[in-house]
Amino acid sequence: ELTRKIAIELYSHHEISLARGAEICGLNIENFKELLRENGISIDITPDTVNEVHSDVDALLGAL
Repeated sequence: ELTRKIAIELYSHHEISLARGAEICGLNIENFKELLRENGISIDITPDTVNEVHSDVDALLGAL
């Protein structure tokens, strides 16, 4: 619980990315986004976020 609170705080202050926040919490990106919404934090979609999602998709496709 404390780890999740820290990740939410870091994300809300733009100190970590969406993917890094999810990783810290042990969640996938969609579940971390839901956690942020539940805590009233808006989700910033930046070019870095888009690149991270593309990298995750490429990694998943490469694992098939």
